[in-house]
Amino acid sequence: KGANKVLAAVEERTGIKAGETTGNNKVSLLTARCIGACGIAPAVTYDGQVAPKQTAEAALEKISQWK
Repeated sequence: KGANKVLAAVEERTGIKAGETTGNNKVSLLTARCIGACGIAPAVTYDGQVAPKQTAEAALEKISQWK
């Protein structure tokens, strides 16, 4: 449902790949095959908070607050 686009956008913006952490330790990018939330996919978890129906743009906006 678009998770691949969200992941690609975050990887490009942060310069890291899934499983890595930025040099400043602000962003770690972890992936999961399933978080049990198909109805709100693609979902992203930010600091333990699940965000529903994320777009690449929404994810980039969120992480820009951390850089």
